[in-house]
Amino acid sequence: MKVIFLCLFLIDISLGNNNYPHLVEKAVFPPVLSKAENSDEAVGHKKPLGSQNAPQGPIIEYDKFLEPKTLWEKHVDPHIPLVYRGAIKDSPAVKEWVKDEYLTEKYGDLDVLVEHKKEDRSSTSGRMILKDFLKHYKTDDLYVVSMFPSEMMGEVKAINSIMCGTFRNFTHESNLWISAGGTRSVVHYDADHNFHCVIDGRKDFIMIPNNLATKTNLYFKQKDPGVGSGFSFLDPDSIDMKKFPKIAKVPWTWATLYPGDCIFIPSIYIHQVRGYGRTLAVTTLFTADIQDNFNADDCPSDITQKDYTMADINFLWTYKKGDPTIDMGYMNTELVKNQLLDALDDDVIKDGKMTMKQFILFTGTFSPYGRNRTKMAAVWKDIFKIEENGYLDAKKVKSLDLHQMKIFCRAVESPHGVVTNGSEPVFVRPGERHKWEKATDYEEDASDRYEEDEDEIRRLTHYDNMLQHLSDEERQAYIEKRREEKQKFGVQYDGDHMDLSQLSEPARILMQLSWRIDDIPEEHHPHILRGRIPEDFRDEFLSALPESLLEKYEKYFERDRIPKVMVKALIAAKRDNYTKRMREELESEEGESEEGESEELESEEERNEESKKDEL
Repeated sequence: MKVIFLCLFLIDISLGNNNYPHLVEKAVFPPVLSKAENSDEAVGHKKPLGSQNAPQGPIIEYDKFLEPKTLWEKHVDPHIPLVYRGAIKDSPAVKEWVKDEYLTEKYGDLDVLVEHKKEDRSSTSGRMILKDFLKHYKTDDLYVVSMFPSEMMGEVKAINSIMCGTFRNFTHESNLWISAGGTRSVVHYDADHNFHCVIDGRKDFIMIPNNLATKTNLYFKQKDPGVGSGFSFLDPDSIDMKKFPKIAKVPWTWATLYPGDCIFIPSIYIHQVRGYGRTLAVTTLFTADIQDNFNADDCPSDITQKDYTMADINFLWTYKKGDPTIDMGYMNTELVKNQLLDALDDDVIKDGKMTMKQFILFTGTFSPYGRNRTKMAAVWKDIFKIEENGYLDAKKVKSLDLHQMKIFCRAVESPHGVVTNGSEPVFVRPGERHKWEKATDYEEDASDRYEEDEDEIRRLTHYDNMLQHLSDEERQAYIEKRREEKQKFGVQYDGDHMDLSQLSEPARILMQLSWRIDDIPEEHHPHILRGRIPEDFRDEFLSALPESLLEKYEKYFERDRIPKVMVKALIAAKRDNYTKRMREELESEEGESEEGESEELESEEERNEESKKDEL
């Protein structure tokens, strides 16, 4: 006899929130555990996510705002979710936005992006004005997932805990969510911290800690390297336990939100969301991970008691009426600036001065748009104001203002939805194209790009500098020296077992990786040697690493990054393999040379014998 979860739609959600009698949707969450006889199927087979095992419990809740420093120490820094009950219940929006007529009359001419109710991440976003959406959303498959227009922010209370200090300096963007019901997200995680606040309706959240084990058990796929987010292609409405049995091992907690409630979703924390009936919510995205410590110097003692609205937040990305693009989902400009500074520390960048060609190679790691040489050269010269033969250094990066960084981010990423002329209203459904849209112009000759990558690898591994200009004797001496060094390590291994206890950390990594580098296909070397795990080689790469390295550098691998010390070990390992091949070629040449000398001697002896015969 096996157990399954009985997902019956029995309980009126108004029992949990009597202040909102219009909420009449019924749903049991989390699923109720029940037994079923004579069943050979696994627990939760073909059931929604959450039906495969029992939750660990509800998310911790608070009925008032935490002090900013406390929020940082207890939740943001350790990446622990929380729920604020009734945090924004006094917002005018909670009272007024339940009426479509109110939204149509006051904000109907604002543009919004729209998606399908059931997220699949394969369709492009549509775009229309809000009043057109409200005419169709009760009968059509439409769901507003858009930038929260600046004109609407004054009617929504802000989260006081993030209105000062480090939080206030890195508040990224705000999003608006509106649906007639029946919505659900994919299983995913996002790059930014997020406060998700419900204004109308009900939402259920499944929250899953992000680590290598859970991502493996959820069969995750990653986006382009550097994006910082990822999602699973699993269908959360119907989990096939025959194909995906590891789902039963995934630990999870839960929360149900009603109007006025907010949930904190830490960055890269895996989650899945469902909405019932008419739902309306807003989110506030912020970043704090780039700071080693939280600075609360500008936080007043009564910060949690002040009357803030979202209009008081200085978001990095915004939308207001008339903007041609709705800048949703672009990278955090401060994080991008820090990535530029990190790139200047790369061994390839001489003296911390990046050339334009190196800059274009760097932008190509973000997305295909970053590989457009013409656009990136224009950013270099027209936006960053650098001559073609000039260079980008740390001082210049730090001097780039918000406007310059926004243009750069738009250049290396595609717009999230339809781009308009800023004046004429549009009505474009999800997946459709608009007359103003052009075919993507980032495609380049793949062979040219691959040759550039190969050149970059050669620079990274110093092939030319190391061996090309050495004489035969010098090369042989170098190879012998490397051989002696490896013998001196005295490392013995049998299969996956190695005795590395006597080595330093770099040496341990080198010896653990050097014998695996030839197993990595050549096409993945450009990404790996730049410190990024290729999307379509992620599982194979991580499975080749010993548990000690997986645990030590888990935070890097969760973001699909490779720590610098490991990249250097990989480079050294690749160099070792190159010298090994070089040594084999030299030994082969020596063998051929010895054979040639032997043949010459034999030939000379034969000639002498013939000469003697002639003399006789």
